[in-house]
Amino acid sequence: MQEITQHLDRIALKAVTLESGDIPAMGELLNALDELAKPVNTLSNPLPGMIVHGLHGFVERLILNEENDLEFLGKSVGELQEVFRAIQVDENYMGDHLDLLRRLDGGKAAEEVPEDSQTIGTWQTRPPKEEGFLSDEDAMIMRDFAMEAIENLDKIELDLMDLAQNPDSTDIINDIFRPFHTIKGVSGFLNLTRINRLSHCTENLLDSARKGEFTLTEDHTDIILEAVDVLKEMIRHIQNALVAKDPNLEGSMAIEPMLAKIEAVIAGATSAGPPRLGDILVDSGYISKENLQKGLEIQKQNPSEKIGKILVEEKLVQPRQVAAALDTQRKAAKAVDLQVKVDTVKLDNLIDLTGELVITQSMLRQNEVICSSKDPRLYQNINQLSKIVSDLQKTAMFMRMIPIKNTFQKMVRLVRDLARSSGKKVDLEMQGEDTEIDRNVVEEIYEPLVHMVRNAVDHGLETPAERLAAGKSETGKVILRAYHKGSSIMIEIRDDGRGLNKERILEKALAANLIHSATGLTNEQIFDFIFHPGFSTASQVTDVSGRGVGMDVVKKRIEKLKGHVAISSEPGKGTVFSIALPLTLAIIEGMVVRVGEERYILPTLAIVESVRPEQSNCFTVAGKGEMIKFRGELLPMMRLSGTFAVAGQYQNPWEGLVVAVEHKGRKLGLFLDELLGKEEVVIKGLGETFSKVKGISGGAILGDGRIGLILDMEGLFELAEE
Repeated sequence: MQEITQHLDRIALKAVTLESGDIPAMGELLNALDELAKPVNTLSNPLPGMIVHGLHGFVERLILNEENDLEFLGKSVGELQEVFRAIQVDENYMGDHLDLLRRLDGGKAAEEVPEDSQTIGTWQTRPPKEEGFLSDEDAMIMRDFAMEAIENLDKIELDLMDLAQNPDSTDIINDIFRPFHTIKGVSGFLNLTRINRLSHCTENLLDSARKGEFTLTEDHTDIILEAVDVLKEMIRHIQNALVAKDPNLEGSMAIEPMLAKIEAVIAGATSAGPPRLGDILVDSGYISKENLQKGLEIQKQNPSEKIGKILVEEKLVQPRQVAAALDTQRKAAKAVDLQVKVDTVKLDNLIDLTGELVITQSMLRQNEVICSSKDPRLYQNINQLSKIVSDLQKTAMFMRMIPIKNTFQKMVRLVRDLARSSGKKVDLEMQGEDTEIDRNVVEEIYEPLVHMVRNAVDHGLETPAERLAAGKSETGKVILRAYHKGSSIMIEIRDDGRGLNKERILEKALAANLIHSATGLTNEQIFDFIFHPGFSTASQVTDVSGRGVGMDVVKKRIEKLKGHVAISSEPGKGTVFSIALPLTLAIIEGMVVRVGEERYILPTLAIVESVRPEQSNCFTVAGKGEMIKFRGELLPMMRLSGTFAVAGQYQNPWEGLVVAVEHKGRKLGLFLDELLGKEEVVIKGLGETFSKVKGISGGAILGDGRIGLILDMEGLFELAEE
């Protein structure tokens, strides 16, 4: 079972991150299912093997474009995980998964399968109930269904309130669609035909809306709420019937009027186009139906003529009345804003070209001929060009920004599964889901987030018994938060668990010879040890995670994104991982500095202050190198000329400048020759050859056409320590 669980975790991660058309990833998923099938086939229970076989066929149909429902794939893997958990408790478990198996098999949905169909492969379905009341087992299943259905309907009501504020949100529509789909599937299996029909009909309405066939209005929301009320009443009747042992579970409430209302909405919403011009003229009182009919008769003889023109020529309406009616028609036709899907390759090319335009514009501004010109009109034109280029750059960058919401929402299921497998109660709270971030950053940050959330649940949070003993609520809390800070985006993973054990970390660091003494180390420096490869404080390794295990990979992935991660923790109160990332990977705001003839770019977020130190504040400390006294504290000083083998203009710090920079709570003084000014630069990669050079994260073309190297704070601090 442990081997199966490990395979399933990998499959679940692949399923939730799978994208449409990603054939290589689908092939990897098929291979993973083949690996899972080996241990599954050794089980005496046939149900898991049938679901795995069905998933394999479903993925094959995805590859062949015979299927495209990735959401259903993720849900199916989730149900397979639930089946394994149930089997671990009861080896003889045979749950109700008829609808799932039929759907995976490419067959019809449960409500479309003949009622006398009793088998799928070798799996026996639950036999029809005999006359009289339910057996104890069936009554328990029915009771569980009713309780879960009421919870789902309550959630639908809340989501409908959100939908009223944001009717175009596909995410909210999907959130409402899923509970209806669940009620429909389970009620169909339990032979609750009337509940099944109503939930299926309402699901069709939502499906049409999420396909973009129409936009949900307040009237549509009211109809869905009516359907929810009817379903609630029917399900409460089931609960009462179970208590009274009444065989008439669904009661006698008529659902036909509700069905007719929903079907009329679907038919009208999907077939209706913009209102006709003649109808608008009649409704507005500009023309009678008889006169409109006269115009239509004339149009039959000359179909190419517009009805509006005919009515004006026949002096049946005034031109201004036709103009007003046409305006009304245009407004009605524009129900939603138009959106266009753009290939990401084309979008990236646009970003690159915009970056080149920014560089060219900057070079133009610094051209000697233009700088020496005294023509005020030329300056005006150059300034106008700068404004247009700046606006174009911002627009292009925003086109690549997407909300982090989808990434956060993928953690809901992850937390739920981890909580169940570990026997913990966990509440996941998300804040700032609408914060926008560069699409490329979102893709890269997903796996580090998964790893850190797994750590928070598995090792950060205590068991319910431990939490109660510590005076806490038995339900632990994990908070995912995103927000903007300056030109960075901050992502926090916060838990209210046991916190990091500082003494244990120091003990392990000393044992691993990472340090020889703990004297003078700050908390942040101590916590940073968990990012060393292979470092772990876990006394027991689980198949889920161990706080510190693999954290070096997390750190490398974040630093690859030009970001950094910091840790704060308090024993018994929890831990916070704070990730700072650039808003975009394409542009950076930096201070251009000079060392000799070379130009470097310091990220402005890292700069604390620049000073020309007094000679009395410059020291050489044995074993520490050069130090500078800065606002009452001694900072190590790094000569950029020596670090990058460049001939600097000044040899003494008090002749040049020292810029104090900060990174993850540590400070360092950089000795350089001159500050040239602040500038937004387009980041250029240096290629594989220079990718491992410490202290440099990329390059940029400056306004004067020269190349400037972008300094990497993490690398500079490592070089300073070395």
